[in-house]
Amino acid sequence: LETRAQAVAIQAAIGMRISDSISLGIGMLALGELDGGVDAKPKTDGTLGATVKSELVATYAYSLGVLLEPVSWFRASLLLRSLSYARFVYPMNVSLGEDFPLPIPPLNIEGLAQYEPASMSVECSFRVHPDWLIAGSLTWKAWSEFPNVVEYTASRPDTPVQPSPNFQDTLVARFGVEGALEATGVLFKPRFGLVYEPTPAPLAKGFHAYLDNDRWISSVGLGLSWSFLDIALSTQWHHLQERSVQRKPSEDAATEALSHGGNIFFWLAEVGVRL
Repeated sequence: LETRAQAVAIQAAIGMRISDSISLGIGMLALGELDGGVDAKPKTDGTLGATVKSELVATYAYSLGVLLEPVSWFRASLLLRSLSYARFVYPMNVSLGEDFPLPIPPLNIEGLAQYEPASMSVECSFRVHPDWLIAGSLTWKAWSEFPNVVEYTASRPDTPVQPSPNFQDTLVARFGVEGALEATGVLFKPRFGLVYEPTPAPLAKGFHAYLDNDRWISSVGLGLSWSFLDIALSTQWHHLQERSVQRKPSEDAATEALSHGGNIFFWLAEVGVRL
C-alpha cells in the first residue's frame, strides 16, 4: 500500500527464477485520481441547491525487472518503470437562475496530485571478498514530460497559454558497500551508501517558481544478527545544495531574490525475528 497519506494506491508484483542465472519480475501500481465536480442552481422552492459528484478513478503503471547472476561474485539488474500519475478534476458550475441573470464563470479546479516519471535503472554488484559487497547504479528519470501542477482556475479567451514547467531528464547515481564480520556468535554487517540526485527543475526566472535542489544523500548503517534475532540501525543525511534565484514574474514586476537549501536527517531502527 502507498505510504503517502495524500495518495491512494495498491502495488503488486511477482518474481520468478527462469534459470540459475536469470530472474524476472513484473509489477503493477494502481493509483487513485479524483474526478467529479459541483453544479449549483436554483431548486423549485427558490433556494439554491448543489449537486456534488466525487469519483475515484484508477490509473495504472507497470514495472519490469531482470536480474542476471552469471557468476557467484557478480550480479547485474535492469529495471523499467512506466509513468505513474494521478490528476484531480473538479469543475464548479454555478447558475443563479432567470431572476439573477448575472453570469458566473465556471471554476476549473484541476491539477496534478501525484507524479512519478518513467525511469530506467541499471545496477551492478561485486563481491570483492567473501565478506564484502560493493554495488552501484544509475537511474534515468524522464522528468521532461512533467506537466503543469495546477491549471488556470478561470481564464478569459485572450489569456496566454500557461507555459510548460520545462523540467529536464535526470540521472541519479547510487553507490553502496556492505560488509560481514562475525564475533562472539554475532554477525555484524556495517553499511555505507551515497546518492546524488540532481533536480529536474530549472531556476525560477519567470512565470513558474518550482523551488527544488540538487541532493546528496549519505547513509551509515549497522546490521546485527544473533540466533533468531535481526537488528538494523541506520542514519541518513540529505544535503540540499543551496540555489539562488533572481526571478521577475512579469515585465512590470519587481525582481525577486531568494535562496533555498538545507539539510534533512533521518534515523531508522528495525527489529526482526526469524521463525
